[in-house]
Amino acid sequence: AAVAALGALGRTTAVPLLLELTRDDALGVAAATAYQRITGFRDVFGTKPWPPPEVAEGEDENEDLPPDPDAIAADWRRREARLGKDRSWQFGNEISSPALPPCFDDLPLHARADVYWRLRARGAKVPDIELEAMALRQRR
Repeated sequence: AAVAALGALGRTTAVPLLLELTRDDALGVAAATAYQRITGFRDVFGTKPWPPPEVAEGEDENEDLPPDPDAIAADWRRREARLGKDRSWQFGNEISSPALPPCFDDLPLHARADVYWRLRARGAKVPDIELEAMALRQRR
């Protein structure tokens, strides 16, 4: 939960820790997902082997793929200069204004909810919107 919260907060100051955690067996998937949430980098996970390995009966064959730490580190080297450390980011979009950002409609629903509630908690003048049932109708 703490690693996921780093992604939800969207601060790039957490990225060095996330890069380190992508190599951890227990926290690697969560760290890669948090990195993806901050930067929007899509290729954080490795590829599925082909042919697929045998799966024991009762095991989940759709488990999360392990992260690709080298690809994530290379992506961060390319993005680091563009993503300012004094701002929050969600999927590569800056979230720092006191109003809903222009990219709000393009964010995944779970990120929109976090951004919306964070702005409301800070006293920003944001409109009342539905984040669940009517979210699809509110898209442009």
